Amino acid sequence: MCHSDLFFWAGHFHSYKFINFHSWKGDYGMGRYTRLSTRFWNDLKLNNNERLLFFYAVTSPHSNSIGFYVLPKLYIMHDLEWSRQRLARPFSKLLGMGLIKYCDKTSTILIPDFLKHNSIQNENQAIAAVKTFRRIPEGSLHDDFMNCIKQYAEPFIKLFEGHLPKGAENDEWNL
Repeated sequence: MCHSDLFFWAGHFHSYKFINFHSWKGDYGMGRYTRLSTRFWNDLKLNNNERLLFFYAVTSPHSNSIGFYVLPKLYIMHDLEWSRQRLARPFSKLLGMGLIKYCDKTSTILIPDFLKHNSIQNENQAIAAVKTFRRIPEGSLHDDFMNCIKQYAEPFIKLFEGHLPKGAENDEWNL
């Protein structure tokens, strides 16, 4: 991630102060914003490596608009210039805290609260989110992502129903 790829500005959103990160890399190569609460610096009990890794997961050039994307650990190590040993402890801590979820089989990462701060605002965004979701290899995190949709994007759940993970009961998602 190079410094010229990001610029920062502070704004207000639902009475929380957020920093918006505009990345010129992202879904379909278009610029997009990612919201991250400034409370991130004080509320989460993370050391510097854990904080940097979480910040990277949220704003990574490999990320997308739904917070669920392919991110091989080798990409993380390369982008942050970390060794496997340096990555291991903060990665385990973020997993243990539930800040991220990871599927080793598909190398996908899910940031469970991503849509809480970067909500789907309208049907066009929901359609784009479904297209993004369809590009994610099916793996162990699909059920978790659908729970995020149910929690943070309930008005648009019908658009996602046709893309439920295998074994999920359709009745569970019908509201």
